[in-house]
Amino acid sequence: MRIIYPNKITSVVADTENADFPKENILDHYLMNPWKATANTATLTLSVGASSGDVAIFKTNAATVKVEIWNDAEDTKYWESGEYIVYQSRLDTYRLLIIGTDETDYPTSLWVEYGEHLVGTAIESMAHKIKLIFSTTAPVVETGIIRAGLAKTFLDPQYSLQESLVDYSIYKELNNGSEYYRPRNIVRKFSGSVMTKRDREFYSFVTDIARKLGRYPFAVKISENLPNQDWTIFGRFDGLPSGSHSFFTHSDVNFNIIEAV
Repeated sequence: MRIIYPNKITSVVADTENADFPKENILDHYLMNPWKATANTATLTLSVGASSGDVAIFKTNAATVKVEIWNDAEDTKYWESGEYIVYQSRLDTYRLLIIGTDETDYPTSLWVEYGEHLVGTAIESMAHKIKLIFSTTAPVVETGIIRAGLAKTFLDPQYSLQESLVDYSIYKELNNGSEYYRPRNIVRKFSGSVMTKRDREFYSFVTDIARKLGRYPFAVKISENLPNQDWTIFGRFDGLPSGSHSFFTHSDVNFNIIEAV
């Protein structure tokens, strides 16, 4: 499990933006309030603080994203990725047959651990720039949320991890027995436990992250061992985590994380 906290993005520059959906929207807490470009290719340049090594993108309609890491002056490029395919590469044959080929049905998140490529470089522990180059088959690029920073890492959740759906739709049974249903967002909820070392990891999760965030959403990669981006979510704690000091040097942390909207 990886959690980006705190967010170290200090500013953002876009080469194109719709004035009604400005670039600053990627820094708020609302996935449904996106940044929109004015073309089907666009670049965001993020200024991030020192010692950052992860960037996470949520609710993007991009088909591909390329990541470049530059020094703060933007005169030296230290690393560039290939083009990450945001949705197709995460699907197996079964899901392709069931869901079809409409990209809007697919996960729209991307998590890139770029810090490993900066080890030993001059900017390993310095502020730098992240350039995100988006391309979409839609008329314009849009993206809901972006977070970057040094991810705090924990073991993946234990095998009792549960995933369920939460429906925000409005449902009423009327006096005549008929039903009123107004569909709204349906999101995922993950419930499970993580084995942590006490005291460093336990209090990092419970005090340094959960207690400070409260109900604010954050970037979390539920599983590091599974490569598909379905496990990359922008979510919040649904009730604060609790711990069980069942072992001499380790503790279980029980959590509920629900997707933000």
